[in-house]
Amino acid sequence: MSDTQLLLDGPELDPLIERARDLGGRVVKAERVRRMFGKARFEVTVQVPGLSDGGAPPGAPGGPGAAGASGARPVSAPAGL
Repeated sequence: MSDTQLLLDGPELDPLIERARDLGGRVVKAERVRRMFGKARFEVTVQVPGLSDGGAPPGAPGGPGAAGASGARPVSAPAGL
């Protein structure tokens, strides 16, 4: 099994970092992103070992024990031109 990267996003950074720890992952990147109308959100990329099947991790929306509004979605590699 290889590692999978997930993108967590939400209005506050601390709950996202806590969520990454709950998933047993390692934070690869965390950044503040400005959206339309000046709304700031946070995006945290997390590397989770052993999720090579593309399934949702335990506790993630759609996975076993799903809870919370913060979504976790796989990060895909950027497409070439």
